[in-house]
Amino acid sequence: MVDVGVDFDFGDTAGMLHKKVARGTANLAKGPAMSRKDMLAALWVGIELADQCKSEGITLVGTGEMGIGNTTPSSAIIAAIFR
Repeated sequence: MVDVGVDFDFGDTAGMLHKKVARGTANLAKGPAMSRKDMLAALWVGIELADQCKSEGITLVGTGEMGIGNTTPSSAIIAAIFR
């Protein structure tokens, strides 16, 4: 598990990688969910972890997110890509 932006401090949780960019995101109905800087930082976390997995011979990585309205970010991303 990798904490990239949960609004909670997990402390020394076994198996947890701490890569927090921010504590949660903003309400995307009122403006950007995150700054460009935070978005790029979160993407780099993913890129670095994917590179690390590849170098360790890991061939399958599961991704996900947690929160209320989990389909909303996915819908917003698809809308932005295909606008």
